[in-house]
Amino acid sequence: MAFVNEYISDEDVEKYGIAQLRDELHFDYARRCDWEWTRDRERDAYLVQIHHLGRDLEPEYWLLYEKGRYCVVMLYRGGGSKNYSERPYRRLWHFDGFSGGWLRSPVPPVEEQPHIIQLLKEALTAYGEGGVNSYVSDTLVSFTF
Repeated sequence: MAFVNEYISDEDVEKYGIAQLRDELHFDYARRCDWEWTRDRERDAYLVQIHHLGRDLEPEYWLLYEKGRYCVVMLYRGGGSKNYSERPYRRLWHFDGFSGGWLRSPVPPVEEQPHIIQLLKEALTAYGEGGVNSYVSDTLVSFTF
């Protein structure tokens, strides 16, 4: 199975402690019905956006989870399509580093970083333009990292 975009079920909120994570990390989601993720159920991995500043070239914070381990990454969107009518719609991601500011998510050891980056790229490719709430289905995702 690959990464898919979906709303987080009540069962998964409980299983993964999403409500507690939301409180600890001050997720931007205000309403429970808006909680979403990009998830690979088979690999027990998910990606969820924590903070989105809404401006180009400013980092967004994302939480990448795999089999009980957390990693907070800083990304920003730059370049790519300017409007939703472009086909294919293009999304360009830039990696700004790992954030070690949360106790449960230290900066990963150097030897683990290539695996984490690959997992991140797979999840972002599935996320496309906007995850479960995407305005476009034909999205070409690329990376500068």
